[in-house]
Amino acid sequence: MENLQKLILKAKPENFEELGGEFLSFPEHEIDWKSLLPNLPDQGYSRNVLIHEPIELVLLRWAPKAKSAIHWHKGFGGFVRVLSGSAFNRSYHYNQGEKTLREISRVRVHAGAGFPEMDGDIHMIENASAEDELVSLHLYFPAIKSFEGMEIFKEDGTYAKLNGKANSASWTEAKEHFHAFEPNAFEYIPFENQNASHFLLPILPKPSKEQIGLGIQDYYSAQAKIYDAHDKKHQSRNLYTEAINQLIAQNLHEIQPVGSVLHLACGTGRRAMEIRESSNLDYKITGIDANLGMCTIAGERGLDKIINDHWLNAELANDVHFDAITYLYAFGHIARKDLRLEILKKAFNHLSPGGRLYVDAFNLDDEDEWGPAIKNHFEHLNLSEYGYELGDAFYRKKEVPATAYLHYFSKPEIENLLKGAGFTIISIHQIGYAKNPGTILSGTNGHFFIVAEKPA
Repeated sequence: MENLQKLILKAKPENFEELGGEFLSFPEHEIDWKSLLPNLPDQGYSRNVLIHEPIELVLLRWAPKAKSAIHWHKGFGGFVRVLSGSAFNRSYHYNQGEKTLREISRVRVHAGAGFPEMDGDIHMIENASAEDELVSLHLYFPAIKSFEGMEIFKEDGTYAKLNGKANSASWTEAKEHFHAFEPNAFEYIPFENQNASHFLLPILPKPSKEQIGLGIQDYYSAQAKIYDAHDKKHQSRNLYTEAINQLIAQNLHEIQPVGSVLHLACGTGRRAMEIRESSNLDYKITGIDANLGMCTIAGERGLDKIINDHWLNAELANDVHFDAITYLYAFGHIARKDLRLEILKKAFNHLSPGGRLYVDAFNLDDEDEWGPAIKNHFEHLNLSEYGYELGDAFYRKKEVPATAYLHYFSKPEIENLLKGAGFTIISIHQIGYAKNPGTILSGTNGHFFIVAEKPA
């Protein structure tokens, strides 16, 4: 800790942003914090101020499930580094006119990563564990000399200001540490009460490909039995998938003859069967999916062959070829660029000459989707330092506890991947999803739908 403290003591306040970057990337093995821990409180958190002026460095120790109050940074900002355990950092927007406090961002931060908490931010830090303590190191400028006047919010709509007796931004403070309370001052709107069915949940550092795979398995296992019903009920998704199905069914007629089609990440097999029916062609369907629940339903639906495995692990003889391969609504679940390229190369090797690959992908530049928020997170949270590629996103569905991963692509990125695997790109269309679902769009919005061919 000594070298970090020397760095902070020598830093000039006008270079605080630069210092914050050095603080977040400072070698972990040089931060010896265990002997400096304050006592573990029964609830809330305790503080040990290591440096106070002009830039503050403070070590916080959090009880299991402890959380700060939702508090407003006014006149000061900083950076937080998680040393042990795991934290949620939730950010909010307070609309004083409408009297609403809306959750706008939720980030899970594990040991070894950190995040900014800047002047003007309204946020809350929470120990993500119900069993283990959390230890975090905070850098602030200007130093917090007093909590006098800090505005805090409670999920039940209570608003209050702390006074100079307060020792932390927490509702666990004694009553005499507050100015007057104002109950029912605003409406609290967490992600769970907002209209969107899914919300982004960045995880720092980026989990391993194995952890990402397990998260996706859990995500789809929880939905296997209701997946088709959800598709049909969700109008924009239904219109989108039906449009893609029809485009594939029509395009298959450009391949002669079509004897076999492989559906990667086939899910319940519903779309594979719909495409064949719409095409009026008679071919064999092979489906592959890593999720056993999905494969079971696909088998019951009547696919000719089901392989329950990951595509890269599936053992196919070198002479097994298909006239077409689809990879629908799932290519973005692949955790890294090198794995995406490897997957495409294997698909290329198992296509017949002149065979076609049909793949759709989420568009990073689609302003009607998560693209802008993903770019903002990448820059604001400095995600490249934590193993992220631009376009990486983790998300939750409201009623599903598992966190899933999805990669959003730029157009050059998806083109280069396909060309790098040997494909010739026949067409790239942008199909509306969030808006104008199922419609072929011009401009930058819409998901990508690509038809690529293995040269004859």
